[in-house]
Amino acid sequence: MKRTGKKLLLLFLISVMLFALPACGKKKESDAEPTESPDNPGQKGTPGVTEPSITLPVEIDLPGGTSVREEKGVLFVAETPDYNLYVFDEDTVENSAIFDANDVIALVNSKEQESLAKDVLRLKEFSISADSKMKAYDNINGMQGYLIPMSSMVYEGSSGDKTEGAGFVVIYSKPDDVGVYIILGIQKANGDGAPDSESGKLAMDTALSMIPKETEPKYVAWEGAMPDETEVRFAYKNGGVLQVVTDGDDLLLPFNESGEAGILIRHLQNRADMAAKDQLQDLMESLKDSDDMAFSEITTAQGRVEYQKVILSYTQGETKMKEVLCLCSDSKGSCWILDLYGTEAEVNSKEEDLQALLWSLEEE
Repeated sequence: MKRTGKKLLLLFLISVMLFALPACGKKKESDAEPTESPDNPGQKGTPGVTEPSITLPVEIDLPGGTSVREEKGVLFVAETPDYNLYVFDEDTVENSAIFDANDVIALVNSKEQESLAKDVLRLKEFSISADSKMKAYDNINGMQGYLIPMSSMVYEGSSGDKTEGAGFVVIYSKPDDVGVYIILGIQKANGDGAPDSESGKLAMDTALSMIPKETEPKYVAWEGAMPDETEVRFAYKNGGVLQVVTDGDDLLLPFNESGEAGILIRHLQNRADMAAKDQLQDLMESLKDSDDMAFSEITTAQGRVEYQKVILSYTQGETKMKEVLCLCSDSKGSCWILDLYGTEAEVNSKEEDLQALLWSLEEE
């Protein structure tokens, strides 16, 4: 699946001139080893919602007497006599994709990433129980996940009201999609259900009974090696890309069978003493005499890391063509290039697909 025209000239010049670029730094913590891997708890059962006033986005076994309410930014809140259960989903923290529950556990286990862990868990403060072990599950109703006992938690709702107490967090990896489901179980101040009590165990069993309703995945996650053997993972919008194919030094994500429109991903290992913005400026200088090549100003594009972006416009015959070229680099000399290319109309309609890659692309 080859690309033709001036795009090849541009990428050749990039390959030659980028003998200089530093690459996107990793933000991922190394995967945490599960502290415990018990068998599937087998909590699946008949949903027992007690007269909910809202349509629940998931199935969950709620004990008798449970009330359910909506809250801004949360899927729903289930209130038992002794516990508040806050259920929500998440796929982003500080402009970065959260692929699965392992990503969340890596943040929770990292002292340096404590603020990010609080963000993704929606907690102002938390302390993990010193006398209880985190549990890792290979299969909770078809999902991988974790149960984390907490000695203290502080949750603040959208209206500013706070809930404080001991409890637990359950984290599910979304099945066949990017992101996680998170359930906070916080003991009420006037409740009798300590986490190790029957009431506390019932609350945990309730959290472990969740089954997501079947929906079309929003993203497709891809993990593998670039042609230069650099390990990478990223996510692209489901339905936007036909497939991921290797083409020479690149990965191509075509939008059509001809490959005349799509996104190119390239990795280079180069010198680390030249900024990405300066490199793009040099590239524009080298092509400024092209008859119909026009460039935008260099701007920043925020994704998992900050990229430098330039837009190129030119014609092929009577057709207006456009490319959005994004580049990032780090102090180790690792450089990533993402190039959204096609006709002007195609590129304008696919900028969200490019943004998904900027948001998710991560060197392993």
